[in-house]
Amino acid sequence: MIPEGDYRTSARILVLAPDDTVLHVGGNRCREGVERWFTPGGGVEDGEDLAAEPVDLGGSYGPWFVA
Repeated sequence: MIPEGDYRTSARILVLAPDDTVLHVGGNRCREGVERWFTPGGGVEDGEDLAAEPVDLGGSYGPWFVA
């Protein structure tokens, strides 16, 4: 059962290097002094194309090719 509340659509991707390592992004925006690691992604607005999101993330995290 999903609790009542406000929700937003979000998407995350796994970016794999040729050696099968996974890109993780670090930060401490949730709690000061607590480092968190997570995969790239974020909120998705109404009408956005989910298939285009990995390409959009290239501007934030670096270039890569999407087949």
